[in-house]
Amino acid sequence: MSRFGWFVSAVVLASIAVATEAHAATTSPIPSLSAMASLAPLKGAVVEKVPGISMKDEGLAGTTRWRDFIAATSRGYCLADSGNDGTTLYDSYRRYSTMTNGDLDLVRFVEKDGKASLERTRVHFVDNALVPDVVGRSSVGLVEVAKSEAGAVYAYRDGSEVVLVMKGVESGLEGRKVSAGASQFSSTSCSFGMARLDGAAGAVGQFRGTLPSRGTGKDKVTPRFLVDASVSKLARDKAPMLAVRVRVEDGQR
Repeated sequence: MSRFGWFVSAVVLASIAVATEAHAATTSPIPSLSAMASLAPLKGAVVEKVPGISMKDEGLAGTTRWRDFIAATSRGYCLADSGNDGTTLYDSYRRYSTMTNGDLDLVRFVEKDGKASLERTRVHFVDNALVPDVVGRSSVGLVEVAKSEAGAVYAYRDGSEVVLVMKGVESGLEGRKVSAGASQFSSTSCSFGMARLDGAAGAVGQFRGTLPSRGTGKDKVTPRFLVDASVSKLARDKAPMLAVRVRVEDGQR
């Protein structure tokens, strides 16, 4: 390669180094993460009285009835479905009378005074029903597992899985055991995102999002951030370890 070629390569590598800011991975023993408590029954509760969710009047499309449920996103609430097709967070959810039985969670993510928590209220729909039964409520204190200019990344345990929670997320990749052909992607239309990982060694996951734009005119860029998470267990480790690393990349002009 010519001297000019070496010079160009060096400039390209230098620009890549400047464009991407990677934070060292932080590690946390998985047993040190708080565990989501079991659902406490809410006897006599009806969905109309559950804080954080509103139920709209029925609609009709042909012979199919439907009803919308709206989460109070301004207060940190969101509707969550963690089925085999990946964790999805909704600001609203439409239930059709042709649907079969299933669960839906109303989750609330709160950050205050340097602490964070997640509350979960579960409702259950029987076949063809448009009004669910309220099953119960549980909550957990979240553990901060990484922090950068993109914000704090939190985690907790839910059964055999580790759940990551972060504000400003657009989408994610999960690393859990699902049925063949199922999606491993998570998505959100709320102010925060969630992604689930199997708590055993070998699981990997990721969050993606954007930061506020910098500069003006031709110099305006929109940085992106990536959060990489993995579970490992070396011979010296007494328990599986969760490693989380945040990368911030300059966006395209």
